[in-house]
Amino acid sequence: MLEALFGGLFCFKVFILANRPKLIYHKSMSKKKERKIRKLQHTPVWHRVVGIILSRLGIVVVTFLFIVISLTAIGNSVSMALTKENKRLIQDIENTWTEKTNAQNLSQIIEAYDNILSLALLNASDNSVIVQTEPSFTQEYINYIIQHYDRKAFTREGHSVVMHEDQDFEIEIEYTQGTLGLRNMFLMCNILLNMDDDEIFDWASPELLGFDLCTYAKSSIPNTNILIKSHFAFNSYQFSVMMFLGFSFIIFVQFSIAIGIIHIISAIAQQRRINQLVATDTVTGGNNKTYFIQKANKLLRHSRKSYALVQLRLEKYRNFCTAYGVKQGENLLEDLDKAIQAHLFKKEFSGHINESDFAMLMLCDSQGGLTQRLYNLMNDLQKIKTDQHLSFAAGAIEIKLRKNDTEELLTHAANALSHADSTKDNVVWFTDSMKEEQVWERHIEDDMERALNNHEFVVYLQPKYSTKKETLSAAEALVRWIHPEMGFIPPGKFIPQFEKNGFILQLDDYMLEEVCKQQASWLSQGKKLVPISVNVSRAHFAQDNLAE
Repeated sequence: MLEALFGGLFCFKVFILANRPKLIYHKSMSKKKERKIRKLQHTPVWHRVVGIILSRLGIVVVTFLFIVISLTAIGNSVSMALTKENKRLIQDIENTWTEKTNAQNLSQIIEAYDNILSLALLNASDNSVIVQTEPSFTQEYINYIIQHYDRKAFTREGHSVVMHEDQDFEIEIEYTQGTLGLRNMFLMCNILLNMDDDEIFDWASPELLGFDLCTYAKSSIPNTNILIKSHFAFNSYQFSVMMFLGFSFIIFVQFSIAIGIIHIISAIAQQRRINQLVATDTVTGGNNKTYFIQKANKLLRHSRKSYALVQLRLEKYRNFCTAYGVKQGENLLEDLDKAIQAHLFKKEFSGHINESDFAMLMLCDSQGGLTQRLYNLMNDLQKIKTDQHLSFAAGAIEIKLRKNDTEELLTHAANALSHADSTKDNVVWFTDSMKEEQVWERHIEDDMERALNNHEFVVYLQPKYSTKKETLSAAEALVRWIHPEMGFIPPGKFIPQFEKNGFILQLDDYMLEEVCKQQASWLSQGKKLVPISVNVSRAHFAQDNLAE
């Protein structure tokens, strides 16, 4: 009755320990590690692609602005020279003007100016023509010019209006800008083929890159304004520079696009190599633990099929490496990995997770059916080395909840695998009792050092009576653990674990010391002493100082 009560209390305490928050701290650590691996493996490649595109676009824009500024500087230098020429012309007209000045006189004046095409003196009140040179201005043309000038600027210096070919009025004006006839196309081809021919440049550039500039200015002549039509054209040197900048920009843009495409392809290929490196096992060349966990988590979240997670182990792998070499051992693991993958069905996969262990996510309609598949797999794997004996064991856990974490499932499968030796079965399925046992073992290992220092292990003496003399003849020292939270713990719940982890040696020394202290105390009190036996673990017989 008492043993049953102790057993019930122990199960209740193990249930409490299984749900203690401090025993699941490893989950947060694994999540942090998983985030680091995912950050390395799943870095969005589009970030790098966008960065490459923006950097290339920025370089092109800066280059374009530089070319625009350069062309603008060239244009400004020409236009400023033309403006100065117009001002000198106006001064010459004002200085030579008389009431007898006629068109012939004006023509003689503008002959000294290479860029002046036509000149007209207008009545300031009604804009009628007083006198003009050939080719003459029509009144409609004059009205259009005056209609578009800036009156505020006109009152100061005068104003210039640049004529473009898209103006909507029917006046015959000689435009050279944008003239794309066959002759000009031929000229451009000649220029491209004869870049060192200055004569061709001087002849062709006005036809290709020129336009008319009209200047409408106030003069010092009473009630008279001046209208000047000038031709704006680039010289051969300026045209050469403009052609060089234009073609250089086109070539640069094409080159930049090509380099950008190469960098984008390289970034995508590099990201793929990183993904393969993170997911590839360096021993088998197949899937590693990281890949297996990520793919299993993804598959379990979206699949509706029943699965089981299996951890398969090649037994005595270190012994194999000692006998045949590490290289042969790795070759064996590579062959095993290929054989396992060949045995799996569609929607199943595997991965090498540590030394000689392989994890498999397998379809599971029933535990019996999957157990038979695992036995068949082990038989096939044993045939890989016909001249060498290979043995395998497997731990399996049936996945009932889709939200289960794969790492936790692997822990449970490994726990089941650890029971293969004790059960003498090559395939062991995980049960809840295994988890409770594992949690209990973890807990007592965490508390055993503290318990020894705090004297939580208490010596109980079991007396031995002499039937002949009917007196106390001896006693046996027994250990009991009085836990501050769990209370009385029988030795059968912690002695086996201490035997496994070696802590039993410290506990035996502790018991001997406590018994000696008790005997010394009784001796000082004048009490009669009897022999007290202390149980010693067989592990002590491997110690050289056992007698001491």
